[in-house]
Amino acid sequence: MKVSLLDVHRRGDNRDYNGGYGTTFSVGSSWRARLLELARKKGEYFPLLNYGYLAAVLKGNGHEVSLDINTIRKDADLVILQASLIRHREELEYLTRIRSETGARICLVGPLASTTPGPFGAFADTIISGSAEGPFLGLKRLEDLPMGIVPSPRIDDLDVLPYPDWTIYNHRAFTQHPILRARPTAFILGSRSCPYLCNYCPYIAVKKAYQIRKPACVVDELAHLKATYGVRAVMFRDPVFSVNRNWVVELCGAIKARNLGLELGCETRSDRLDEELVDLMFDAGFRVIKIGVESTNIAALEAHKRRPPSVEQQDRIVAYCERKGIRIVAFFILGLPEDTRETVLETIRYSQELNPSLANFTICTPIPGTGFFDEVKDRIYDHDWNNYDNFHPVFRLDHLKPAEVKAYQEQAIVQFYFRFGFLKRYLRRRV
Repeated sequence: MKVSLLDVHRRGDNRDYNGGYGTTFSVGSSWRARLLELARKKGEYFPLLNYGYLAAVLKGNGHEVSLDINTIRKDADLVILQASLIRHREELEYLTRIRSETGARICLVGPLASTTPGPFGAFADTIISGSAEGPFLGLKRLEDLPMGIVPSPRIDDLDVLPYPDWTIYNHRAFTQHPILRARPTAFILGSRSCPYLCNYCPYIAVKKAYQIRKPACVVDELAHLKATYGVRAVMFRDPVFSVNRNWVVELCGAIKARNLGLELGCETRSDRLDEELVDLMFDAGFRVIKIGVESTNIAALEAHKRRPPSVEQQDRIVAYCERKGIRIVAFFILGLPEDTRETVLETIRYSQELNPSLANFTICTPIPGTGFFDEVKDRIYDHDWNNYDNFHPVFRLDHLKPAEVKAYQEQAIVQFYFRFGFLKRYLRRRV
């Protein structure tokens, strides 16, 4: 069987991020905003994790697999597409062409297709609900792939899955610079899903139990990435890397024992870190930790089931990591339904006071499939899913106009990167 993994992509798209719904980086129209956009687009190139796993599973079953970027493979027996929000219109156009120009079966995977299959019914033969690779485990013949909406079987042990196959990509070009400085970069999962319940979060839209891999198996994959692909840096794509402290301790010890010499990064919560754990992570090679600060509007966060860390603990951990040599990337959200001019400006002010190495400011976006989407659906005025990229306001707030939210986002990003405190640290580390 010939399988095409279709990637409908524009430069600057991050289709694996935002829980697999995709995101972009469209800051604004000022020259400073455009300069920042250019720098980020130049410094990032990374794959879809689902496609790496699918390629490995399908090749293991004896099938021929290709990655086709903005290209229709005419001789494919099966076309698989991870549906996104940010390229929704273009993807439907490609699916229409595939249906009319080829005889291929069409299968959709990913969280958008899982949670909101309705818009895709006329375009797909099969829609996988849940983990992308589940229905393909052991699949030898196309006719054995069910039609319609297919629930993915639960995989009780994530370590039975093969390592993702990155040969379908130009893997030597993988990078997430300047977050991780060494290149090429690879990406890995130590766990899946998230035990927290923030109702705006895309990672829990697909209702899957939190699962964690064995530390020894994760380290084996790190060694495989280095030996097979020559990677020098690896980013863990777990939504909350340090949920289980004992797991992190065991993993860091195993990484250090193997002396892999990799630059590592992860994403977690600041209240899932302490100084002793940060020391162990640093010794294992971690040089980047991403954290979700979100907003200083604590009441708004709690209204949406976010359990924010205390400001004191957050400040302490960020400062400790930066002194230790671990760069912090902080994420902020602007335009929560309860936000006002004062709360947004306070979040912007705090981001500069916190002074992490890097920061991103996204616009609160109702992701289909989340509880937040249902909560604000009557406020939504923009139904073009291409704009659900965290950089366009799509619903009405009580106290701010959409244009004000967008202007504050540009202000937040530009001010953060064009201030003395950031430039001083950046230049000092470059010298």
